[in-house]
Amino acid sequence: MVNCVIIYINGKLSKNLCNINLYVINSQIITCEKHTEGSLIMRIEVQFLVTNKEFPLDYRRIFISFLKDCISNCNKGGYMEKYYEPGREKEYSFAIFFEKPKFSKERIEMESEKVKMVFSTSDKLTGFIFYSAFLDNKNKRFPLENGNEMTLVRVNEVKQQKVESRHVLFQTASPLCIRWHNPKTNQDYYYSYSNEEFKEVFLHVVKTQLVHAGFSAEYLQGLNIEPISCKKVIVKHYNCNIECTLGKILLEGKQAVLQYLLNAGCGSRKSSGFGMLELITNG
Repeated sequence: MVNCVIIYINGKLSKNLCNINLYVINSQIITCEKHTEGSLIMRIEVQFLVTNKEFPLDYRRIFISFLKDCISNCNKGGYMEKYYEPGREKEYSFAIFFEKPKFSKERIEMESEKVKMVFSTSDKLTGFIFYSAFLDNKNKRFPLENGNEMTLVRVNEVKQQKVESRHVLFQTASPLCIRWHNPKTNQDYYYSYSNEEFKEVFLHVVKTQLVHAGFSAEYLQGLNIEPISCKKVIVKHYNCNIECTLGKILLEGKQAVLQYLLNAGCGSRKSSGFGMLELITNG
């Protein structure tokens, strides 16, 4: 396979070179060396400092707003339609990590002012756009409720893990959300691993996700899930209580499918801070 390098100017293909990828977004040159066909996609670690060591229990909406704010200021808002047009599927997920959090009914108290977000995507250009947007927001204060603020202080690219088997054990980095929408009643129903219909609904939701991502029916064959060590959790999200799953899951399927789910996130509401996976073992 020939090493190929692509230059994008403001997200548009400009030129091919050898041995290095260059993206120019917001006048910043972002490089990614020696990418080949099938190479791994970006996972980004973003570090924040907060003024007050607390967050509301419904904290994912804060980081959704932060991501949207980053994109609205990137390339003069030129990517807003790409990611935030109503009904647009987003090929990314994220997870939030607090240091030694203590959970109460409405708030999260932390021992440290440090907060980490891990952002993962299956789309190379999306990775570069968000990476550039994060860099552009470094050291800027983002206002929170009750006079609190968070400041982005560090952005690191993390090498994505590689799926090398048809049977992979994953750990949920953020809660696995499986939603079935009843169009007749316009109601949403959420399924954790403890529900008898979980596997059936999971396969329906994830296969629909894969079809929207461009996978053919051939790639959906053999897809299966087996909860290994899981627990049901109730997550507060935009004032709704959502039943989700945390723990270890064994996924079986074609390697390309499992790699995509690792990169983009798995299940429902993945771009809202759900369904991000960490690879534990191949095979």
